[in-house]
Amino acid sequence: DATGHGSPFVARERGPAPGYQVAWGELWAVADGDASQAMTFMDWTAVDDDEGEDGLPPTFLYAMPRGSGRLFVEETVLVGPRGQADPGESLPGLRARLHRRLRRLGLRRLADEPLEVERCIIPMGAPLPCGDQRTLAFGGAAGMVHPATGYMFANILARRARVAEAIALELRDWVGPGAPSRRIWAAIWPASEVRAWRLYDFGMDILSRLDRRGIDGFFAEFFELPADRWRGFVSASAPTPQLMGTMLRYFARVPGPLRNRLAGALLGRGGLRLARGFTGLSASGRRSSAQSLAASSAASSVSSSASTAP
Repeated sequence: DATGHGSPFVARERGPAPGYQVAWGELWAVADGDASQAMTFMDWTAVDDDEGEDGLPPTFLYAMPRGSGRLFVEETVLVGPRGQADPGESLPGLRARLHRRLRRLGLRRLADEPLEVERCIIPMGAPLPCGDQRTLAFGGAAGMVHPATGYMFANILARRARVAEAIALELRDWVGPGAPSRRIWAAIWPASEVRAWRLYDFGMDILSRLDRRGIDGFFAEFFELPADRWRGFVSASAPTPQLMGTMLRYFARVPGPLRNRLAGALLGRGGLRLARGFTGLSASGRRSSAQSLAASSAASSVSSSASTAP
């Protein structure tokens, strides 16, 4: 099953509702040689002094030159609090905030309207699939979205050969679903990657609760880590021991108030959930199919990504 988020065919673990990454992006025709046409990754600079009055959490800018006088820009909520009733309500505010940012940057747009518009709502930190069910899943249906960044595509490309080899091996002597399916699930979600996902999910919980001051402090220290450390975290490519070392190193260097907040989360419900899930995927017997279908339908109703021309 590679049908994406909220698949009704995949049973999931018990767990809290996901948070959502919400983004508004636009493709603009811009003047050649504009100084603003630089590739920008997670620019957390506040848009203006009135940023918080629009009711949105802190946001960041992506900017990606497309060549031939085209520039894609996107204002993004990294992750909102779990259980938002309608994360799409943030989209108009994100559009307005993006336009205020572009005015501040002095971007020279060659038209009154963008060439294309992108609206994104991405579930993050949704419960992982159960590892003993007969239906196999991959990609969004298997919960492979990075809980703390929203990235997925490079990660699933890195897993594809391993999973294909596991399927081919089981099909040679196929005797029906059951143990073969469980072995393939172990290739889709090895225990080491499940542990890493739990750590990222813990980080997501922290990020979703930070205000502007907290976000500024968090990422000021995060990007001071050695490049291989923060890149491994962002891309979900770091082995679990290195990931844990990165998080401990970060914990040791952050200011006291943020360290206290991290410690409080670790000793609370989030830390307990983290510890319980360190052994790997859960068994489907812990959740009824009806509960799974209901949760999947709810996630599907708010999960969308569209690109339209005005």
